[in-house]
Order: sequence, then structure tokens, then C-alpha cells
Amino acid sequence: MYHSALVALHAEGGNEVLSQMAIDLASRQHLQLSAVVVIDAESTVSHEAVPLGASAFKARRDDALMTQVRKKAQEESDGFAQRCSEHGVSCTTAIREGHLDEEIALAAQTCDMMVVGHGDGTEACGETREDLSQLHSMLESSARACLVVPCRAEEVRRVVVAYDGSLQAARALHDFAVSGLWQDCPVDVVSLAADREEATETAERAAVYLRTHDYAAETHPIVARFDVANHILEFVKESDAGALVMGVYGKSRWHKFMVGTATRSILRATTVPVFVSH
Repeated sequence: MYHSALVALHAEGGNEVLSQMAIDLASRQHLQLSAVVVIDAESTVSHEAVPLGASAFKARRDDALMTQVRKKAQEESDGFAQRCSEHGVSCTTAIREGHLDEEIALAAQTCDMMVVGHGDGTEACGETREDLSQLHSMLESSARACLVVPCRAEEVRRVVVAYDGSLQAARALHDFAVSGLWQDCPVDVVSLAADREEATETAERAAVYLRTHDYAAETHPIVARFDVANHILEFVKESDAGALVMGVYGKSRWHKFMVGTATRSILRATTVPVFVSH
């Protein structure tokens, strides 16, 4: 069972859904929460060339901008602490300055999992145009499993596990099983393969493992060669699942490209939280 989670708050705001999901999980799973707001000066302050004599003006402008960002980060940190207090959830908060992925990775080492937001709510959920490079950098840098929360999220009553038998999928399955997350919810194990027998056997291996951890798991083999992401997203939608579990990233260049492509497609289009591990 997981006992703690790190919540990565956006310094610029838009943390309402992320905060509520983290607090709900903490209440449900009795988690100790730690929240961190990272101020990345390199992405906050522009580095464009300035005309001769304008450097002092730019320095003053950059200082004023950083002051605003630090004030907003403090407001987000204080706001999260207040919400936790109102729900009786234990939490600590911190503000760090540095590279986002590096600071998140260091902070995550003190917790069992990460909870990060994806999308700021300005786009329709499932249609976000947010650049995924920052999110993937955090996922690749962290030694912990991560729950990626979209711009809207409902209460989780059913979970889908996408499982292909790969090393990455097996690690994600293990991390999810030992987490104890949503253990009272039915779990649908989805496996895609060109051959139904292969898909069935792969899904059953995952289901057997989940059952040893007291999850009520059922198998759903799907015969398919292509459009892995679309098949998974469609199943999540049709099953009315509230969360998705999957592995990300491979070691070989080809496998990393294929898995990474499916992962990006799912994270870009998901309307439910995604529990990922690599």
C-alpha cells in the first residue's frame, strides 16, 4: 500500500482539479500529501537579445516578473494547504526554484508516487494542445509511478489496465497492484494483439497477478494490429472507466518510438486520470 504522494502544483495556477483529485485520493487511501511548486526561471524569463543600453531595463523587468511568479507560487501553495486542512488531509508544502524535471524528481524521492496535472482547463478536456515535452520530461526523470490528472476528472469507480506483456507494462502493473489504489473498484484488463489467443493469454497473466492483490480483475482481449491508442481510449470511454493504468517508454529506439507515440496520443486525448510507470 502506498502511504504518501507528491503533488506537483503549477506555479501559474490552474490546480483546482489536480488538488481535488489528490485530496480525494488522500482521503480514500489515507495518504500523506506533499505539495511542491517549482519556479523554473529559465522558462519564466526570456533570453532574447536586447539593444545596447537596454540590459538594465530588461534586468528590472525580469526581476519584476520573477517577483510576480513567486507571489503566485506562494498563493498556489497556501491555497492547496488550506484545501487540505478543510478536508482533514495531512500535507506539507514547499516552493523550489530550478529546472522543473530535476526538482520534481528530487522531491518525488521522498514519496511513493507523484500526482501531476495535464492541461490548464482552457481547452476542452480530451482536446488539449498543451506541449507534452515538459510532462514527458518529468515522467522520464522520476523514479516513481505517476498519476497524470487531466483538466477534468470524475470520481473513479472503474479502472482499465492496458497491458501488452512488455517490461514497461509489467512494471506499471506491479506499481499499481502494490499501491492499493482503487482496490474496491472493478478492473478491466485490456490486451491488444494480432492474434486473439495471444491477447487472451497476455490479459489473463495480468488479471491473475491483480487478483493476488485482491483486485477484482476481468480480461478483455482485443484483436488489433494498429491504432493502439485509439482502441484503448475507446474502451475506456465505452466501459465508463474513471482511470487508466499503463506503462510508458521502452529501451530500444524502435520500441521507445512506438510506445512513446501511443503514450503521447493517450495523454493528449485522455479524459480520465492515467496511472503511468516506466
